[in-house]
Amino acid sequence: MPRIAVAQTPGARLDQWPETLELLAELVQRAAAQRATLLVLPECAWPAYHIGSKQAYFAARTAGLPGHREFLDKLSTWAREHNLAICAGYIAEDGDRLFNAACLASPSGRILGVHHKCFLWDFDRDWFEPGRTIEPLDSDIGRVGLMICADARLPEIPATLVHRGASLIAHPTAWVNVAGPNALWNPQPDFLVPARAKEFGVAIASASKWGVEGDTTFVGSSLICDAEGNVLAQCGRRETTVVSAEVGLTRPRAPRVRATDRAVLLGPQPPMLRVVIHPPPTSEHAPAPPPGVAEQHPSLTLVIRPSLPTARRAGPSPRAGARTATLVGPRRGAFLLQGVCIAALSDEDARGFAPIRALALRGTHVVAVFGDKIDPVTLRARAAENRVFIVAAGSTGAVVYDPGGKALASCSWSSTTDNNRPNAPLTATFDTTQATDKLVAPRTDTLAGRNPSQYAF
Repeated sequence: MPRIAVAQTPGARLDQWPETLELLAELVQRAAAQRATLLVLPECAWPAYHIGSKQAYFAARTAGLPGHREFLDKLSTWAREHNLAICAGYIAEDGDRLFNAACLASPSGRILGVHHKCFLWDFDRDWFEPGRTIEPLDSDIGRVGLMICADARLPEIPATLVHRGASLIAHPTAWVNVAGPNALWNPQPDFLVPARAKEFGVAIASASKWGVEGDTTFVGSSLICDAEGNVLAQCGRRETTVVSAEVGLTRPRAPRVRATDRAVLLGPQPPMLRVVIHPPPTSEHAPAPPPGVAEQHPSLTLVIRPSLPTARRAGPSPRAGARTATLVGPRRGAFLLQGVCIAALSDEDARGFAPIRALALRGTHVVAVFGDKIDPVTLRARAAENRVFIVAAGSTGAVVYDPGGKALASCSWSSTTDNNRPNAPLTATFDTTQATDKLVAPRTDTLAGRNPSQYAF
């Protein structure tokens, strides 16, 4: 069985790169002394993770900081000198673009491949570009998947690595403290990484940082899990060290994904919804408008048809996998269209805050409001206070508001039409994932900020 080692390093500044390089060389020697087959170094072990800005990084380069090519040359030399495979996180340059990268060097010093972090975390997005590929690398110990820190928060990423043959995942990371100032905690070493290992039947070696970089505190806790999720070795929260363990590499378990779930998980992202709001009929016997080009659009489509007060009210019945639903109102109810939660209610209901608030708390993205007894100011308030899309359809016109309360599209309908110039439907297309973001300012969530124990109504 191969012996896998993880090295834990302290946070460092860009201008401390000589000391960082010296420390990494020492940790490689310590892993070799433990007769490791593979050593995993942390995320952005070279030269630092929290760099402050792209400008700060390139200023450091101008001041003498070696680039990633020089670092990879050094890494290859260490691997060759110690006959040790090394996976290391580092900052990669491509012109003026930066990537949060990790590579795998073979014991002969050959760079077998590179992975760029796909799921960028918080300040990552300020200076790094996202990765575009997820592919394991062939090595002397088998197929090795690379993922970086927050990549592990998305189960789709380790599932893809395992599906493509990875029997071991090397995980350079810098777990950020998400507990209070007097505690160190992150969900990944606590339960997420062991859960990934157990679910997919793949060993995972996670190398983290401890201490501080910039205004960010790391929790250490580097670990090695076997394919059953058992933690074989783990570092403390505040130490620079190397730990290792013999790890049996087994055939990974195929992800358990049903065909219907796979269609949703691998479907287009983000889900764009096209709304087509038809004018109400002029009489109960008036024929329904023809489908039209809009309803055959390839994105998800919601067709809304206001009815006369005495008309039969019908609800949507989208089949599994359907990309179009028709909503005839007024009516009340909710349904899912390819993962987009759509609800409908009357203007009377929408005049009070409670019904749409409750729908938002249940995960609704789009609320259709039927009727004319509600003013635009209130409709905008309902959209903004709940961060949902409001689609209002009445006898005189229609309007679509975004989660900020801004009108995306609107139209007015004439009560008298002739055969040559009938009222045209209103169409609008928008990204429904905007309704999943409840932040109105940093750390200011319109739903999570509620405190029901204080309220009375």
